[in-house]
Amino acid sequence: MSIDPLFEEPEAGSEVYPHSINISDYVFPNVVTSSSVAPRNGIIENPQDITDLGGWLTPPANLPNAKDNDFNTSTTEGQSSNDAIFHYLRADFGSKKNRQLRVKWRRRFAGASGGAWTIDTSDDGSAWTTRYSGSTGVPLDVTEDLANVFSGKFRYVRTGVRGAGAGNPTFMTLFEVRSEGELFELANSIDNDVLTTWQSTSELNPFLRGEFSTIADKEPSAIAIYVDKSKISSLQFLIQTSLDGVAWTTKRTINITQLTDLAYNFIRFNRDVLPIRYIRLVGNDSVAIQLAINEYKALIPTATQWADRQAHKTISPTSTSIGLAG
Repeated sequence: MSIDPLFEEPEAGSEVYPHSINISDYVFPNVVTSSSVAPRNGIIENPQDITDLGGWLTPPANLPNAKDNDFNTSTTEGQSSNDAIFHYLRADFGSKKNRQLRVKWRRRFAGASGGAWTIDTSDDGSAWTTRYSGSTGVPLDVTEDLANVFSGKFRYVRTGVRGAGAGNPTFMTLFEVRSEGELFELANSIDNDVLTTWQSTSELNPFLRGEFSTIADKEPSAIAIYVDKSKISSLQFLIQTSLDGVAWTTKRTINITQLTDLAYNFIRFNRDVLPIRYIRLVGNDSVAIQLAINEYKALIPTATQWADRQAHKTISPTSTSIGLAG
């Protein structure tokens, strides 16, 4: 039986590869490219909870209810009061994802001066980033449908108003706040956030390609991928390597059923004799399918890690019967 010349045959019962290696030892590609990126899915996502932060003339009721997502200007989640205190409603979507945010509200100002409104997003409910701001020094009464306030990563949204004090009534009425689709940007695969996903369009042989620094004597020989299998229609993918991004060598054939869902999967392949620069994952179905990856990293070991590894036999690049760790 052929043995990888860098390793000796393992003893029975020895640890499987990678040995004593953690996800923190894996690195993201310097650059990622792909065959395609799926469009925003268009699935409406409503907040799981809307919190009243005081000062509301018509306090909102906690969800579930339909007022926040029916796009009916006769229904509302709440109306603000009019003093100089910052009043806002906070919507919690339950998890951090790349989303497209839509807000529909009414801004009213009947005073002599002042009046400001903001829409902010947050990953954690503590640090906020303003995505929309409006102010006025003259009477105002406008209903706005902001179809794309922000496209990006968030969990929380707050819609707020600050008046100019007594005698300067400033109001905000919130009709709608919702996500109108998850985004599948390429950068999602290397953002160190397992809740975001890159997904291809439905096509023949979609791929995700990572470009790494070339290291002459310590080439990558394992990858770690985090997957959400509900977003993958492919049944099988290949791991391929290349020095120039043109000529590719297949190193592993992986059935999707072998992967653990919603977790990092550590996959070993044979070390290349020559330096490599690119590693790509390629859908290997004979029909159009979608490939999706939440996080994509490779192991470029240090000299110490090379020395610490357990020995392993050479892996057949076409066999799907062996474990991911070889």
